[in-house]
Amino acid sequence: MRARLLMIGALLALAGAPAAQARGCARTLPHGPTVPAPVLFHTACGVFELRRDGSVVYGRSPRWAPAWAPGAISHPDPLTWVAHPHRRLAVYRDGRLLWHSHFTGGSDDVAVGHGHVAFTVWHHDGMSAWLAPIGGRERMVAWKEDVVGWIPAGLVTRRGSDLRLRASDGRFLRSLAKARTAFLDGGRAVILRTDGVLVRTDGWHSRTLADVRRFGMTDHPWLERIDGGMWQVDAGKRVLFLSHDGRRFASVMLSGADERNPGSTLAGNVVPLPDRTAVLFVVNRRKSWQDPGIDIVYRLDRGHRAPRPLLLSRVRRLTCGDWAGLAFRRGRLLFASNEAGMAILDPTGRARPIDLTRLAHGLLPRGRDADDSVSAVWAA
Repeated sequence: MRARLLMIGALLALAGAPAAQARGCARTLPHGPTVPAPVLFHTACGVFELRRDGSVVYGRSPRWAPAWAPGAISHPDPLTWVAHPHRRLAVYRDGRLLWHSHFTGGSDDVAVGHGHVAFTVWHHDGMSAWLAPIGGRERMVAWKEDVVGWIPAGLVTRRGSDLRLRASDGRFLRSLAKARTAFLDGGRAVILRTDGVLVRTDGWHSRTLADVRRFGMTDHPWLERIDGGMWQVDAGKRVLFLSHDGRRFASVMLSGADERNPGSTLAGNVVPLPDRTAVLFVVNRRKSWQDPGIDIVYRLDRGHRAPRPLLLSRVRRLTCGDWAGLAFRRGRLLFASNEAGMAILDPTGRARPIDLTRLAHGLLPRGRDADDSVSAVWAA
């Protein structure tokens, strides 16, 4: 999730100044299809807005961070923004600069709680966990540990698979679990233990949410948080979606790889529908290791194992990894891939997709190489 936020933030932070006079850019803007909500395209020629009536005008990228958090490039929680002015760490909250480091740069792994700021510093040979009282100076509290976040009982850090609890002054209190992954959720830590059991804890009391081994997730399961308070567990080619309380929502088995066939892989973010009746995701399917393959947008309904395809779009060239973004707005899904095209989809599958690929390519500079790219997001 954090990597996805950083990627989206980097795109939105780009200035959207018109560039009609730039070399190779169109002087007359094309007309597009009617759409349910405005869409922004960012290209080397500038930022363009496709309005609902199909007209295209010069636009401006929405502000990534609030004005009171200048230079912020990450958003580790809904209240906190992080910047790195002059190679220092600046943490913004509640409309103001909350704290800044005095002699360390720090990373975007920042957690605020218990009157303190905790963060991870990455080194060429590992990482370290740091702590500072708000208004005070930072100090290292643990070598080879990174920060997970604050829960009622204290600060959660991680050293390898050992999940640890520390006091607000950094003192080691005890080990919480042997974990594969751990996240903060609503002030509690959600932990996928190495034995496959998913638990939620405040540091004093723990509640078992699920045993993912019961669902066949035995091949080194890995936990991710997705939108809507849901959970995704990957184990080999198996993908399991869980509701917030740990109940099975749906699951799917992707085709495996062999010497000739790379099989299928998830190639984008997962989007639950607002009514929580289904999840939508992108799978890249290839016939050979030299084949760029096709991106398929699937709908997987609650309780099902067989997803339903909504869109098939051929990937135009082989890259190290194409990412296809999905975003929901006004009952429609925006699919955007630099390599496989763009479209607006009806999640029910009743309406035909609205293809935006030709329009997007018409906003690129003419006479340039194939590395020119375009991104698309719903307009704010």
